[in-house]
Amino acid sequence: MKHTILKATLAGFLLGSTIYAKDANNTKVLDPQVDAFILMQQGKYSKVEKICKKVIKDKKEKDKSMCYISLAMIYHDSLQTAVKEEIAKAGDNKMKLIMLGDRVEKNIKNRKKGNLFYQVGKGLDTKELYKKSIEYAKKFLQKTKKDSLYYDTANYILAEDYYVGIGNATGYFLLNQFQPPKYQEAFKYANNIKDSKDKDIKAYANYILGLMYKDGAGTLQDLDEAKKHLKIAISLNEKRAKCPLGEIYIIKGEKEKAKKILKEGYQEGLTDCQNIWNKYKIGQ
Repeated sequence: MKHTILKATLAGFLLGSTIYAKDANNTKVLDPQVDAFILMQQGKYSKVEKICKKVIKDKKEKDKSMCYISLAMIYHDSLQTAVKEEIAKAGDNKMKLIMLGDRVEKNIKNRKKGNLFYQVGKGLDTKELYKKSIEYAKKFLQKTKKDSLYYDTANYILAEDYYVGIGNATGYFLLNQFQPPKYQEAFKYANNIKDSKDKDIKAYANYILGLMYKDGAGTLQDLDEAKKHLKIAISLNEKRAKCPLGEIYIIKGEKEKAKKILKEGYQEGLTDCQNIWNKYKIGQ
């Protein structure tokens, strides 16, 4: 899905926040977490990482929540971007990724300047980025209320990390880095945001809830619930939901509905829809 979690608004964060702090000389200075947040808007993620690591180590800093979510966001997107860019380099040759797995991992761990997300997490491999993304998102949720800014973002990060794991969706596979999906955890966090006011977060949550209900992953199989969530996702422009919904229509004997939605999906470039069409031979 499109990553929208970094589209934050400074005004939204500053509401209820302490903008200024005092340094060692008792001089009024910009609060470091506010400074980090402003830098986040400017795309200076390595500076955000540096400031927030210092804040988290500071025993005098009582509220570290903004740095927890900032680090969760940049580590999450650093992992997603780094892996996907290495996948793109290999093209359709999945065997190349397996044979050259160590080199792929080295490229990720020793990432150079280029993509903004390559500026953060230097020296961290994919598993470490994955664990830190989860760790900081959870710490943020422990320190915040349900209606707070970025509550939905933290749940989204956890839902996606647990649903995808490392290697599940991209074909990226390294024996020493592979992290299997944890569907029960993904189900829990996706449920927290299925009614999110953020359209993209709501769409993704309902999409993976639909898939989990359909496959009985992390919950009992329930095709009616799966259909409900997939329809919500489609209404929010999550096109990928069309293929599994089409398969549910086939299973339930609603062949004409299946044909219609699978055809739409295939015409929109979703090869999974064509694969389901061929698997069930519904054109015959």
